Amino acid sequence: MFTNVTKQFIRKEFDKIAPFLKEYRADVLSQLSSLDEEQQTAMMFLYASMPVSDMADYDFGVYMDFVEHALFLRKNVSWCKDIPDDIFLSYVLYHRINNEDIHKCRKLFYQSIYERVAGRTMEEAALEVNYWCAENVTYRSTDIRTASPLAVWRAGSGRCGEESTFTVTALRSVGLPARQIYAPRWSHCDDNHAWVEVWCDGKWHYMGACEPEPVLDRGWFTEPATRAMFIHNRTFSPIITGEKTMSTKGKTYVINRTKDYALTRPFKVRIVDEQEKPVAGAVVRFEVLNQSEFYPVVSEATDEKGEVEMVLGLGDMHLHVIMDGQFVECLVDTAHSDSITIIFNPEEGNKAGARDFAVRAPKADKGYNVQLTKEQMEEKNRRTAYADKIREERISAFYREQEAEAIVEKYPFKEELKDALRKARGNFDEVVKYLSAPVNGDNPHLRTKLLISLSEKDFYDLKSEVLLEHYQRSLQFAGEYDDELLVKYVMCPRIYFEKLTPYRGFIAGYFGEKTLSDFRNNPELVWDFVSKQIATKEDQEYDELYTSPEGLLQVKQGSEMSKKILFTAICRTAGVPARLNPVTLFAEYLQAGRFVPVGENADMASKLVVRSSGKTQWNYMQNWTLAMLEKGSYRTLDFSAIPWKDGCLTVEIPEGSYRLIVSNRAPNGNLSAREYFFTAERNKTAEVWIELPDAGITELIENIEIPDFRLINRDGTSRTLKELAGDMPVVAMWLEEGKEPTEHILNELMECYNEFNASDSRMIFILRDESALSNATLRKVLNTGLNVDVYYGDFAADAPEVAKSLNSESDKFPLVFVTTDGRHSAYSFSGYNVGMAELLLKILNAIR
Repeated sequence: MFTNVTKQFIRKEFDKIAPFLKEYRADVLSQLSSLDEEQQTAMMFLYASMPVSDMADYDFGVYMDFVEHALFLRKNVSWCKDIPDDIFLSYVLYHRINNEDIHKCRKLFYQSIYERVAGRTMEEAALEVNYWCAENVTYRSTDIRTASPLAVWRAGSGRCGEESTFTVTALRSVGLPARQIYAPRWSHCDDNHAWVEVWCDGKWHYMGACEPEPVLDRGWFTEPATRAMFIHNRTFSPIITGEKTMSTKGKTYVINRTKDYALTRPFKVRIVDEQEKPVAGAVVRFEVLNQSEFYPVVSEATDEKGEVEMVLGLGDMHLHVIMDGQFVECLVDTAHSDSITIIFNPEEGNKAGARDFAVRAPKADKGYNVQLTKEQMEEKNRRTAYADKIREERISAFYREQEAEAIVEKYPFKEELKDALRKARGNFDEVVKYLSAPVNGDNPHLRTKLLISLSEKDFYDLKSEVLLEHYQRSLQFAGEYDDELLVKYVMCPRIYFEKLTPYRGFIAGYFGEKTLSDFRNNPELVWDFVSKQIATKEDQEYDELYTSPEGLLQVKQGSEMSKKILFTAICRTAGVPARLNPVTLFAEYLQAGRFVPVGENADMASKLVVRSSGKTQWNYMQNWTLAMLEKGSYRTLDFSAIPWKDGCLTVEIPEGSYRLIVSNRAPNGNLSAREYFFTAERNKTAEVWIELPDAGITELIENIEIPDFRLINRDGTSRTLKELAGDMPVVAMWLEEGKEPTEHILNELMECYNEFNASDSRMIFILRDESALSNATLRKVLNTGLNVDVYYGDFAADAPEVAKSLNSESDKFPLVFVTTDGRHSAYSFSGYNVGMAELLLKILNAIR
């Protein structure tokens, strides 16, 4: 089944980690010996390539399920037999796609899908799998934790990273090699995106996850991808042939895919010292200005010549070069140059003052997308409507009202509990089990508070036995703290974005009562244990995975974040309120009524006052951020929950060196920005006055003639756009509900509906028909209080004509334009554009 060359390579890689397994997971070695040769080869491949966190957190049997199914596919599915070993092992067998939780689900998906693809070509099968995915999952914005494919299926929705993980899993389950493709940050708008590539007959093709098309290599993101500075796929496999690894990060390999989607050029960075000698080993971070922070899309160390070469899109890129905790940085233009030499003259982070700069995004290339025939478009619309229908029918059956009413009857917070059961979606039964299980010394008030303290995503992938373990073992501390403190920082299993596990019993057995009592009296002893007993070996990890507390105690090594999570888990098990600071992510415990950082972490001993003299609406991670200098790089802090008041924001911060960035994005994607550098000193107040640079909005105002068309009101009457315009600006939006680009603009409208209501303008939503109103996000927008009129339009005749007049594609939604007279467009955009609600407000302000 596998060549001798493959087997020898895998054995060599496995031998590297065998000593670790012998010391910490000897059970793996003993179980390996009972397998046949092909099973051993596949299993050794998994263990040789997986992060240590996966060795710690999942049993041998979980991986055996992946091995058995992959070998079954290799023997029984026609197209699997000729897939090269490296492709098969890396993109069919491999258990992990990104940072999702791992569950046995490949066999389940295979049973649901295979009959639909049997006898088809690989391309036909891939297209059909994506229709199955759309019938089960659609886009929905959620937090950044990646739920498992099984949880996404159970919920019926997920963000793009989860949709792509789900779709890759579905493809691999029927033997189609697949991988996730990722634009870590766009350059023309403030977001990122993930999609899927599938290998068919020797070639990789792309598709939108859960967004089926009649053909491969087509998606709404095709044009945005032409504007990316960097696109990649990540693999954990050391077996890579025919593709150049551009960067390694722990146990992951980053493969640059930018040239497959955008115009690019190789860009060479050379680092020299002040004597012009090469600087080897300097880490070059290639950063994109996005969400008002310089985000590293890829990093690589210089070679012995002091050089790094990276294939990049054609726009502006920020370079941040680190060596021995010191750094230099600069902005480069890859559209007009192919190299730069940087003299490493380190800055200590003690900059002061401000600097203005501009960042240009790559230009769009509209020639990439495959055009559909009329027949293909009709077939796509028919099948998409069918997928939407059966998916919504499945989701609507998740919540069982009578059962929910009965279970919440004996609990307080009845409405909140019913809301939790609705949010649980396909995980309804697990929440019911948690609420129904008998518990000695039960406290219904605390049991309810614990459940409703969880995030929405937790509801649809929690396990009742996990939550019950945390509830039962923390009841002993009831009465020692007020309920809010007790539930949030002692009882709650959620610490960061880690996998939830029943760690309290393991921790209690590991340390014993006396040690836990010592920890309770002096929480610094917990950090002393963690810092001394748990090694940090980032090269054996994937930095977006976090080892469970019990797993970390068993294997004795993990990432810095995993160690912070372990500290917090031990404290909570001992009855000490603990958390990760929401701004700095420092590990903290409660002392004398306030949370204090543990170990060498700096406390919040400085005060920062940020002032603005203008009328700018400051939105964190949109038009401003604050970053703290740590070991030569800036780490963005999180002030999203701290409000401005009367043009002023006051916060406590650790002492240190800081960079504050403000940015203003123009409709063409370019940015006008300003950096402010300052130092926060202990027990002193730092004050920074900020101002948003002008983005040149008025220069982008157009006057494009658009055809008049009729719209049908919800009462059945019709009016032309010209009649609707009246004497005020109109924002007209042709919407394709349930699709990610439309979901983005709807979510943005919910965040700033008050500003639109005060803008002296009129907003019109144009939908296909009344059924669109069943979309959950659209209903939320209509219930926010946004002043908007809903009309139905002709998407087959009128929308293409309007799109043509605006030089847009006919099937690219949302299609949005601003008009003052119903005959001319002052500004328009279509498709995927993040941050457009704010830009629309700027346009409305400019044309008034």
